[in-house]
Amino acid sequence: MILKSKNYTHLEFLQKISPDCQSQLIRCKLHDHIRPCRELFQRIETENGFCCSFIYDENLLGKDTKGQTMSFGYRWGLTILLDPQVEDYYASRSKLAGFQIFSHETADRISMDYPHQMVFARNEIDIRVTTSLTYAIPYVRRYDVDMRRCYFNNERKLLTFSNYTQYTCFLDCRSRQMLATCGCVPPLWSRTSNWSICTLTQASCVKANMERIMRTINHVHRDVEPYKSNPNSEKYICQCYPNCNLYIYNTYYDVTPL
Repeated sequence: MILKSKNYTHLEFLQKISPDCQSQLIRCKLHDHIRPCRELFQRIETENGFCCSFIYDENLLGKDTKGQTMSFGYRWGLTILLDPQVEDYYASRSKLAGFQIFSHETADRISMDYPHQMVFARNEIDIRVTTSLTYAIPYVRRYDVDMRRCYFNNERKLLTFSNYTQYTCFLDCRSRQMLATCGCVPPLWSRTSNWSICTLTQASCVKANMERIMRTINHVHRDVEPYKSNPNSEKYICQCYPNCNLYIYNTYYDVTPL
């Protein structure tokens, strides 16, 4: 009734009650130069809620600034002063005030089970990121997907994303499963323009099926030997295998109490 009286959709209501990036990002420094945080971060929708994404749109940086650096050390990276707004934590899912930090491929979209690091209030955290690349030679295409367990570029299409990654596939698959089960998808989940967004009317259906739909692996058969090398021993939902050519971002954290 409150949403109807204010003429809000569920998505608009979530936008209203979620803190914006400008109030949380107090000061930003990139490559040892102070920059307005609004030029570096963009608010985006994710399954976790609204996030402040760094270089989500590279056009925000301007032609004279690149996201990469040839130097090393904290001075030549990104430094941010954050305000956790602890006064708002009476209605939070977490008992501790802080932020979730996600390091991910640009094409990925953050899901509720995406790996992350917590940053709590009154702490300084240094994050180092290293990149590794896995790739497959063209000869691998001769093998069936379930045998090679990966996709080459443009080999797999999704309904709700233009770019394929394993995580966008998980999100696409979950949305389609929820739509088939409850006739709608939760707010902030990936969807097409003609899919209905779940309201409180469908909340019981969403809650009852959430644990099943959030699984990433189905049909695990531990009686199949050898378990780890047999391609039939486990199946990703919707055949959501990783990319054959894949960048992996490894993050290392050092935390210092202030």
